Amino acid sequence: MEDPFADDTDWVPSALLSARLEQAALLRLLVKKKTISVEEFLADLGKIVSDEHMYSVRQFVAQSEPQLRGGRWHIGGAAATDELGRRLSLGPDDLVLDIGCGCGGPARQIAETFGCRVIGLDYRPMRIIEAVLRTASLGLTSRVSFQVGEGEHLPFEDETFDAVMSQAACNWIADKVGLIRETFRVLKPQGRLGFECEALTEKGARHEGNESPELFRALAWQQLLGTSGFAEVEIEEIDLDEEDPGYYQDDAYLDAVEPFVRAIVEETGLLVGVQCPPHPDLSRYDRLRELGVNNVSFCFELWDLERFVEVCPGKSRTIGQERYFEAIRYCARLFDTTNGEIIAGLEPPEKTIEAIDWITEQGAIPTVCVFRPVVGSDYEDVPPPNTEDMVPVFARLYEACMARRLPIGIAPNIKVSIVLLPEECRWLTEHPEAYRWHRLKLTAVRGAFGLYFRARLRGRSKTSAAPAALC
Repeated sequence: MEDPFADDTDWVPSALLSARLEQAALLRLLVKKKTISVEEFLADLGKIVSDEHMYSVRQFVAQSEPQLRGGRWHIGGAAATDELGRRLSLGPDDLVLDIGCGCGGPARQIAETFGCRVIGLDYRPMRIIEAVLRTASLGLTSRVSFQVGEGEHLPFEDETFDAVMSQAACNWIADKVGLIRETFRVLKPQGRLGFECEALTEKGARHEGNESPELFRALAWQQLLGTSGFAEVEIEEIDLDEEDPGYYQDDAYLDAVEPFVRAIVEETGLLVGVQCPPHPDLSRYDRLRELGVNNVSFCFELWDLERFVEVCPGKSRTIGQERYFEAIRYCARLFDTTNGEIIAGLEPPEKTIEAIDWITEQGAIPTVCVFRPVVGSDYEDVPPPNTEDMVPVFARLYEACMARRLPIGIAPNIKVSIVLLPEECRWLTEHPEAYRWHRLKLTAVRGAFGLYFRARLRGRSKTSAAPAALC
């Protein structure tokens, strides 16, 4: 196998060629990017990059250095990648293969942390494009390279790698026997394989219909690895309910969202709402506003702190309730609307009403979901709340929004099946005729905005091929 690291940029043209890009012109643009504006860069790229790949390129263009170092979509974030590297005993002399590398975040991290060389492999050309662009911009091409390929058909010679790693990819590869067989083939004698992926546990499989063809049981992985020739097999099961808070970690969630926001705004002109955990750098929401986001929503679940810690251990441990509150206070003064989301039925109704009052006092609009037990979850045996207890909660939802003169019910065609919107709760109150003048104002604003919004979409449809709706 040719050394992909012989020259800092030798591997880049072949990787980009495999992704159907004109490599030399793109490399020249990468050099120019530091001296020309983003608009010029995109205009030049449009001449050499096909439309189907412009999304990945746009995703790269506006990234800061911390964002460029990201590009990961797996449980545990950077800490899990470091732990995997330590368990593989990686060092400067190792050549590592990362199967299912995506945009290359873990590959770059492993190379920088342990000094080794890494080749990332992914079957999706657009992911490889973004991995190439990020890595070239960070000046890491002497240690990290990428190419298009499939894990069950590895395009490498026998006994090439000192270690093979993978994060959140193995469960998506249908031919797991082929994957492990190929991995064993390309590893040197005494080579190491380390991967993390979702596995089916007894708890998750105990209910009929809960088997998944993508998920192996942990025991099945152990047997497959043993019969494929691996001498020492160690499997550690981690309960995701306790270890994973359920969102992108390393504060990378807004990095993942921004390209979608940009694409929706540019291609459709539709209203955009974003729901993510609260970012510790509140100025990131100013950037979202500049990109065209109209609404942000923060789901802190429960008002009572003790219940929040008990029911939401991941959010409590990694974020904390107060950070949600800070984000709501900040964003309520920045966006057209901001929502604070809570769950009714897991704490006393009066606590939910306290949360509604606090959210509206900040100028935000509450979203109140009703707890429903889900089969297979820790709370499957917890009964849902009584309807009679929920009526005062939703009556207060309407009254608090109206008393604070909040702009409820303005956006057109908003239909939600699992919650009651504030304006839908009017008839649960004792005095539905109240707030007459604010109701008239909302009706007028809703009508005017509806006319403006439809006219804006019609104008866009005449000048572009953008869809008129997004589902």
